[in-house]
Amino acid sequence: MKVLLVNRHLGRVGGDATYTLQLARLLEERGHSVTAFGLQGNVAAGLSAPILMEPMDFPGLLQRGGPAAALKVLGRTIYSLRARALMDRVLEQHRPDIVHLQNIHHHITPSVITAAAARRVPVVWTLHDYTVICPNGNLWRNGSVCEQCRPLRFHRAVVNRCKRDSMLASAVAAVETSAHRLMGVFKNVQLFIAPSRFMQEKLRDFGFFSDKVVHLDNFLPAASGQGTPPGGSLLYTGRLIEEKGIATMLEAAHRCEVPLVVAGDGPMKPLVEEACRRNRRISFVGHVGEGDLQHMRRQALAVVIPSECYENQPYALLEAFASGRPVIASDLGSLPDLIGKEERGLLFRPSDPESLAVAIRRLAAQPALAETMGVAAAAFVRERFSSNKHYEGLMQLYRRAGATGMDRAA
Repeated sequence: MKVLLVNRHLGRVGGDATYTLQLARLLEERGHSVTAFGLQGNVAAGLSAPILMEPMDFPGLLQRGGPAAALKVLGRTIYSLRARALMDRVLEQHRPDIVHLQNIHHHITPSVITAAAARRVPVVWTLHDYTVICPNGNLWRNGSVCEQCRPLRFHRAVVNRCKRDSMLASAVAAVETSAHRLMGVFKNVQLFIAPSRFMQEKLRDFGFFSDKVVHLDNFLPAASGQGTPPGGSLLYTGRLIEEKGIATMLEAAHRCEVPLVVAGDGPMKPLVEEACRRNRRISFVGHVGEGDLQHMRRQALAVVIPSECYENQPYALLEAFASGRPVIASDLGSLPDLIGKEERGLLFRPSDPESLAVAIRRLAAQPALAETMGVAAAAFVRERFSSNKHYEGLMQLYRRAGATGMDRAA
């Protein structure tokens, strides 16, 4: 079977890219032909002749202000004619049996769906965030969860200046989300895949194509954790942005005697660096490679996920589990389902530094509990998030979507 994978990033930048690259490898290992379509830039090695298009500097354009800049951005984010033309060529040359979309908003746009529909190629779309129901993409603003746009009241994003606290950026995002619904392009998607049950239910709550939204867990190629004895430090890996609860985590670290290692990059990097200057138990290592991250996880007591927005199914958690490490996470979104009732980690009240500090102190005082949770976490990943289980589920969804060429798979 020929599969066309479409994602904005084709390098290891975020969970959507991680999933896309792992899926490409999985499909090729099972005998399928895979073509990847994305943006120029950080492209991972191993992809076979990816199809690339030039990105646009949307933030730079909007910072200039003025109606001309806004119209140029809108014209590209709502329906990219360049992406549509390139997609037409890709479909003609590669003739895929199915198109599997990932994160296509803003640069690629749903124009590629129209191209596939014109050639009667079925489309499935794995949703990695909430952009189809939230102009800000994460159902979050001003430090807390926000669902004011339910249902289809996207003008609230402009009133609340949800996008980068900018009226112009928020207006562009609101028009983009509204236009895609009004244009009816989503009707040409056969199935929307939600990696978490929480996302599936949230999309249905918002009235987003309830009959087409299905659940399929992400996967990890292998679970490497063996329940090795936990180390003595906490670990955070990921983007350094406000909605990830960085400030809450740093404040909790100041209240504990447990060392914290922060790996990642983003606009809150100065806050992390300042915390390091104030507290020698906090260390910042910046962006590190996957090999180094694996080593850091295995040396940790636990991984911290202090998010203050709805997480979907974060790879930071799955990779911690796969390394045999428990997770201390905010009691929000999909995280409680993944943590369980103190089976694979501990939960704390979102945005509450003392609640997080209590959880940290408890786990640090009970290394045997951390080890038991780590063993359970590794087993959980092997059972629920295996490559085989994901592949079988995905093939069922491809068939349900109407993919042809299934008999050509090895």
